[in-house]
Amino acid sequence: MITKTALLLNVLLIWGFPHTASAAERGTREEAIAMSISVVKMYFMQGAQKTFAAITNKEFNKGDLYPFIYGVDGVVRAHGQKPEFVGQDRLTVTDPLLNTLYVREFISVARTGSPAWVSYQFEDPLTKVILEKESYIVPINQEIFVGVGIYKERAYDKSP
Repeated sequence: MITKTALLLNVLLIWGFPHTASAAERGTREEAIAMSISVVKMYFMQGAQKTFAAITNKEFNKGDLYPFIYGVDGVVRAHGQKPEFVGQDRLTVTDPLLNTLYVREFISVARTGSPAWVSYQFEDPLTKVILEKESYIVPINQEIFVGVGIYKERAYDKSP
């Protein structure tokens, strides 16, 4: 005979707990760098239009890794996780927890002409929870840059 407690525990185990990503689903820094290089290669070999479409159509996505391309004006050109961002000016968007202007940090890195990592918080595509994220930002030219980020397992509580 199943007790109410056992039944409740089974329901919670099946439906009630958020999905936690396995290590196999988590991208590494090396994979993020490799993906950004693949995007840059495609951009120079096939052009902006095909590259932007491939990103927005999630052709590069793998586990929690996905690329995005922004302009130094803050406008999203392509996004592998949030296609609704394409065309939006995100220059003044802050991360949901630390209120940092992370897109401005991306742009600062892009303007140096050298790749670098930027840390901020963003919604994890696997768990839908705000997680710490580091994105590898690579300038493509003086106008646009690609980013690919890795998520950390440490979740943040959005409540005050």
